Amino acid sequence: MKKLLKSYWFTKILILVFILSIGFNKTNAQSTFFIKIGTWGGYFPNVFEDEKGCILAKYDFGLTRISPDGRILWKTRDNNLLSGACIRDSQYYVFPALDSEMGGFRFQAIDYKGKTVWMERENFAEVRMRTVNDFIIDSARRQYIVSGDRGKVGDLKNIYYWIAGLDYRGHILWEREWRDSGESRYFKKILKNKKTGGYMLLTQDFKDQFRKELFNVDTAGKLIERNFPEPNPCKINISSSSYRLKDIISYNDTMFLATFSTFLDNDCPLEEGNYFYFYNSNGKLIKRLANDWAVDYLKQAKDKKILIWAGNFIGKLNANFQLEWAKEIFPVDEKAIEGIEKVEESRDGGFIGIAQGVNIADENYVFVFKTDSLGNINPTEEYEEKQQPVMLQPNPANNQVRITIPYYYGTVAVEFYTMLGEFLYKKTKSEQDMYDISSLSPGMYIIKAKIEETGEERTMRLVVE
Repeated sequence: MKKLLKSYWFTKILILVFILSIGFNKTNAQSTFFIKIGTWGGYFPNVFEDEKGCILAKYDFGLTRISPDGRILWKTRDNNLLSGACIRDSQYYVFPALDSEMGGFRFQAIDYKGKTVWMERENFAEVRMRTVNDFIIDSARRQYIVSGDRGKVGDLKNIYYWIAGLDYRGHILWEREWRDSGESRYFKKILKNKKTGGYMLLTQDFKDQFRKELFNVDTAGKLIERNFPEPNPCKINISSSSYRLKDIISYNDTMFLATFSTFLDNDCPLEEGNYFYFYNSNGKLIKRLANDWAVDYLKQAKDKKILIWAGNFIGKLNANFQLEWAKEIFPVDEKAIEGIEKVEESRDGGFIGIAQGVNIADENYVFVFKTDSLGNINPTEEYEEKQQPVMLQPNPANNQVRITIPYYYGTVAVEFYTMLGEFLYKKTKSEQDMYDISSLSPGMYIIKAKIEETGEERTMRLVVE
């Protein structure tokens, strides 16, 4: 009897271990894909992963939501999203965006189906508009901290530095602006200064895009200290374009890390090449570190290591800034890649990203990808846009039917015809709403759905039971 009990419990334990191992493997499975998406341009691309593991890709006037396995769920095209960046706020995607080519800004929230939930915009009556170039969320203060510039429309000679705190609906709570005498400069990037509680701002000139400064400000945007990212170790007058700061991030909570490239053609102790620069919480340079890789962008990963990317590759550096791995993530024969713009860590341990495409035969593209934890993409993956067909749900149906149109959530005009082409009736509803078909006799019908905003039409067959 004891042997039987031991055998029974041993078998139960084996089964439990097996089930747990399956669940563990399923949870940690890393799906990969590569999708080419047609766009109008590809400006200001961004990408992030939402709470459901889906990927939201933003580019010029468009948004695409992609499932974790690379299936496109929907697309939208909206002029309001030009230059916006994606953040999460409860059940919404929120976009601080440029309001027009003249300036101004807008905050717009979009739900999981791509529908606009609310929108707040700057008053166009103001002559001196503000433009948001970057933002962060200060969760302790429950504010968006935005940075950019302020000035008169069309007057590029009088552009002011501008920083402000906004509530979660995009209303200005406080703001500060100033300018250097005779210069037009603006804030290009803002970082949280975790040591001081304030913010670190990267400036840029309108005349010389490579001339930058670091501004250390307090929680109300008041300037504490300003420093040049490269204090010119050559001690001679050379062009600021010789030192090119490509990207800067918060690093280890107490300092900042930037990637630089130098182009020197004179006698200088600093050699040409690529460097990492380390700054203290006041923005002062504390050390340089030579780097063999031409890095355009960087990000501190959850494991405190450094994720890097440029051109067609992504890689990872260990705590000693030694390269652990680097991978080209696009197919070798893919000629339309201009460069990776954004990479984020995925919930399953891999990486998601978006890249610019080049114009080919008057067609523009962006590329959305997902890799495993070492930057690999499944070589057997089909590098095509995975589209969902137009669907009638259910079909066959008897009382109600829903018409699902991929890439679109808006107003749809639906016409019902007999199989002989006789018009029956027309109904207009929002996409995803149910249509009452209880008045139709059993049989087959032709359904014509038209997206009123774009004029796009789809024709389908419906079976009524």
